[in-house]
Amino acid sequence: MANPAVTYEDFNAEESAVREEHIEIIRQEAEWFDLTPIEKKLCGASLGLGIALLAVFLVVFRL
Repeated sequence: MANPAVTYEDFNAEESAVREEHIEIIRQEAEWFDLTPIEKKLCGASLGLGIALLAVFLVVFRL
């Protein structure tokens, strides 16, 4: 019958795998990329449209 107890080697190997995965996630989160010109235009258009609609709604619903 197999011993169900977890050995130190099992725990250490699992901890090492988790640590490596955690380091990889941190490395991926640290990377960022500049926006492309089309993304900048889309953000500007969305912001402009949002502000314009806010102004329109404020004027319309104040009447």
